[in-house]
Amino acid sequence: MYVLVFFEKYPWIWLSWVVFVTVGVIFTIVYGAKLGRRAGVKSYAHQMTAHLSVACGMGFILVGFIFPLLKLYNWDLIAVFISLIAGIFIFTQGGIYDWNLLKWCGLIWWAGALGMVFVHENYRALFFIPLILVGYIMPALVLRSMYRKQSEKNAS
Repeated sequence: MYVLVFFEKYPWIWLSWVVFVTVGVIFTIVYGAKLGRRAGVKSYAHQMTAHLSVACGMGFILVGFIFPLLKLYNWDLIAVFISLIAGIFIFTQGGIYDWNLLKWCGLIWWAGALGMVFVHENYRALFFIPLILVGYIMPALVLRSMYRKQSEKNAS
């Protein structure tokens, strides 16, 4: 994305998002189905998170692809709306699991959405990289670390 901005190929930025999102969705569905077959009893929190994921995923598709194609709003607003939905997704997960880190990450997504309003439309998509790193990747790495520590503790 940064390369596309450097060469001022702004219309291609959203195409790159379409490609990466499509690959990500396919991977998530395949990986999720594989894990779902292994899982035993599902908790209420797990079921709520699954429904929230589907609902927000549908929101991402509608806001990021369908509504702009229907010309309900300009493409330059996608980043703002996606950040808003991501904030709802992450903040609500933090409430479901009573994990303050996720609640703070949800607030960061909302702050990013608000901040993007004041950034030129050609550069809004660049704000996604730090938001994804802080709002999605960092909590996932923390959770993975916690899981590994717990697994090691249970093994010994």
